[in-house]
Amino acid sequence: MPSEFVRHVELASRYYEEATRLSPNNAGLWNEWASVDLYQRNDLESAERKLQRSLGLDDRFDQTYQIYGDLLMVRSEQVVDASVRR
Repeated sequence: MPSEFVRHVELASRYYEEATRLSPNNAGLWNEWASVDLYQRNDLESAERKLQRSLGLDDRFDQTYQIYGDLLMVRSEQVVDASVRR
């Protein structure tokens, strides 16, 4: 049920919004919210903003770099796909 899935993803995003409002210095929460944007919503810009926030809080948190690497890989695949279509 795609519509149910979309509702769950949007609900998760709202919960992360509230969680990061209550705990804005928690890099793990920012990473988890970025993961929702990246893996479920395919919103690369929003995911990148959240990862940048996480890096600003803790630039040694390896999870942030792992998710960022995934984001860059998806972005590069989109560029390759676009050039193949030409």
